[in-house]
Amino acid sequence: MKDLIYYADLAKSILEDEKKYFHDKKIIKKIFELTSKNYDIHAIISRLTIIDSYYSTQMNKRYFGIEDIANKIWELYGNNEKKVETAFIEFAESPSNEIILSLFNDNYGIKKDGEEYGKAISLISKYAYFQTNFKFPIYDNLARKVLPKIFKLYFTNVKITMKSIENIKNYINAINIFKSNSRINDYNKIDNLLWLTGKIREGNLSLILKKDEYIDFVNTLKSKKIFEKEEINKDDKSSFVLKWSDLLKDEKIIEFCEFVRNIK
Repeated sequence: MKDLIYYADLAKSILEDEKKYFHDKKIIKKIFELTSKNYDIHAIISRLTIIDSYYSTQMNKRYFGIEDIANKIWELYGNNEKKVETAFIEFAESPSNEIILSLFNDNYGIKKDGEEYGKAISLISKYAYFQTNFKFPIYDNLARKVLPKIFKLYFTNVKITMKSIENIKNYINAINIFKSNSRINDYNKIDNLLWLTGKIREGNLSLILKKDEYIDFVNTLKSKKIFEKEEINKDDKSSFVLKWSDLLKDEKIIEFCEFVRNIK
């Protein structure tokens, strides 16, 4: 098996090859650029809303959740967008800034009965990722599931669990250890690696393949009557995709699937 930096580069190459993931990312980045010209609280709300929509972070299901986050960012830094960006970059390098910690640890939104909902670590990390031009690590369940497994495979002397990286401070510290040990000196490439690994493990190819590639793959499965076999069990999508990955036409994805097979 090759070094992690090789697979990080491979993941980046796959995702930036006109995949839906890449186009979605470009759209969000464009919204950030356009709203920088008239940066105010409405710009922050627009950005959070588009991220929530594309990344399905479910904040729109909380009453007033997005508005609460936007108000918090505005309350902390006002119209100084550069200060927000700098604070996020510094926090990624060393997660000790109490102001940023409070942003991640506060509760946002309410339930139908008026009770507080909870934290919004995933959405805020994605906001920071785009605000810093990809110089902040994305926090979500996909990354938290995969990271300990890659540590176990490549860095056996470091023990982390999904539970141990539940809070943002521990998560970023773990990412920085990973960054140092793997020599992947780029949060964007680390995100590409974790995200693509997680999606393939979950058996989700819709953001990874182009539309024609996806249809071709599905039609091939249908022609071989694979959909009629037990392997398609919805509770075992990951083994299904990995089992039939050789039917894909993209050699890079096939190679990456070989890497994913080793992630236990």
